[in-house]
Amino acid sequence: MSSEPENELHRFWAEATLGKLAKWLRLLGFDTCYHRGGRLDDVDQECLQHRILLTRTRRTAERFAGHPVVYIRKDRAEDQLEEVVSALALSRKDLKPFSRCLRCNRSTRPVSREKVRGKVPDYVWQTAQRFTTCEGCKRIYWPGSHTDRALDRIRALFPEDSPGEDTPLRHRSDGNNR
Repeated sequence: MSSEPENELHRFWAEATLGKLAKWLRLLGFDTCYHRGGRLDDVDQECLQHRILLTRTRRTAERFAGHPVVYIRKDRAEDQLEEVVSALALSRKDLKPFSRCLRCNRSTRPVSREKVRGKVPDYVWQTAQRFTTCEGCKRIYWPGSHTDRALDRIRALFPEDSPGEDTPLRHRSDGNNR
């Protein structure tokens, strides 16, 4: 049995029309590359071969038939997420919510409050007790109201095994005081 976390078995490559879905998958903790444009022919095939292709194009799904593909039929990101969850029989144990950067897809790690002082709004620094930062783009995350909405969505997707209260909650910051 592999020592890799279970969600490493579900790594994704989302084509340009699936940006919101890619963001949701990252929020759930899945390594999700997002192809913003160009042709899939230009994509590094070795990278793609270790990922599940997410596409809205029937022709692309047929072209990559020998490769793991989820053909997305729905228009709304929430419905697309349900399609992926259903197609791959994902469960709550497959998730690592808020463990990846929504912008660049790198892992996040805990950071001390003192290290983010002056990089987040004063009110946030005074009220939030936990912070994480992206290892790549250095974006800072902390618990926020949209985190509660995301957790509500996770509970709706996985009602039988919803995340507990100890789930790390994170909110984003570009490091600018706004």
